[in-house]
Order: sequence, then C-alpha cells, then structure tokens
Amino acid sequence: MKSYRSYMLLSISLTVLGILFSTLNFGMKSFGIVFVAVGGVFLIIGFKKKEEQQSK
Repeated sequence: MKSYRSYMLLSISLTVLGILFSTLNFGMKSFGIVFVAVGGVFLIIGFKKKEEQQSK
C-alpha cells in the first residue's frame, strides 16, 4: 500500500471517530473536536505525500 493512502485512511478514521465523539452522548465533545483536527492534519500530510510521489 502506498504511504499516502495509509495517511488518508488514518485521517478518515480519526475524523469519523471525532464526529462520533462530538455528536453522540459520550460526554467527550472536546475530545471529538481534537480527533477531527488531528484527522485534518493527517489528511494534509497524505495529500502532500501524494503530490511528492506523483512528481517523481
């Protein structure tokens, strides 16, 4: 599996977990917001790695 795909999969997983923690009644709304933010960072990293691989 290409390295950028693993970053994108991780970002999607973290974002989904963040949305679940934010919307469902787990009492961890701020924890969910952090998961969404970290997922966004990994998405940016994944796109950057994809761009680097395509330019080679």
